[in-house]
Amino acid sequence: MSGEADFERVDAEVRDLALRLNGADPAVLAAESARLRGLAEQIEDDLWRGRAISRAERLPVLAGGPQGGSSAEFRSAETLVAQGMSLQTPVPERLSELRRLSEQVAALAQQAPPRESGAILRMNNTLLRLISGLETADDHR
Repeated sequence: MSGEADFERVDAEVRDLALRLNGADPAVLAAESARLRGLAEQIEDDLWRGRAISRAERLPVLAGGPQGGSSAEFRSAETLVAQGMSLQTPVPERLSELRRLSEQVAALAQQAPPRESGAILRMNNTLLRLISGLETADDHR
């Protein structure tokens, strides 16, 4: 394994597992994190190896999902994400609304207390994945 492309492979697997293992047993998350760290350690380039190791070690946190928040910004972000998830409009309209909601959630993350801003950004990733998936599906029509 040599560099950026290898980091991207580790990162993609971390993202996939973070979604699939959301709320999984801590022992499972630790085992998967250790396995990914082992892959990351095989990257020859020091910079990319360090980044990949760091990313692999974050799997348990990422799979834990957003931690509950109490601020008005956190509650508003939860509401906006729920609205986005429940949209049933035609794809072009849904994409437009999801982009609008995502921008609002990102703004809330900027306004939120520091302890909650990261969780709000992770919530926004849900909307961004929906947008990406709809764009990809729409491109294949």
